[in-house]
Amino acid sequence: VHEGILLPHQRPNTAVVNVYEEGEMLAPHVDSKDFGRPLCTLSLLANGEVLFGEEGGRVEVRPDSSLAGFAVALPRRSALVLQDGACSNDVEHAVGPAPARRISITLRAH
Repeated sequence: VHEGILLPHQRPNTAVVNVYEEGEMLAPHVDSKDFGRPLCTLSLLANGEVLFGEEGGRVEVRPDSSLAGFAVALPRRSALVLQDGACSNDVEHAVGPAPARRISITLRAH
């Protein structure tokens, strides 16, 4: 809020911390609509990427367990904000394999 990434009325009251070791990833999912929007994810320690579903809004999990979708870079020390819309409510997203130890903190209102 202080940096202007979120507006004062969007102040989060919940944080989820994920620690990814090298090679770990987060499976395709859609965040529960029980949580308010926007969702804000901070990426720390290492770069990463989030993949959004393309065909039918789903992220493809290939036979070798790799993921396919529309990739968005998550540079170290960046914030990704998903407003109330298709990307946060209808389309699956997943976090690709971490290239090194990585921490993400997702902030949201409940």
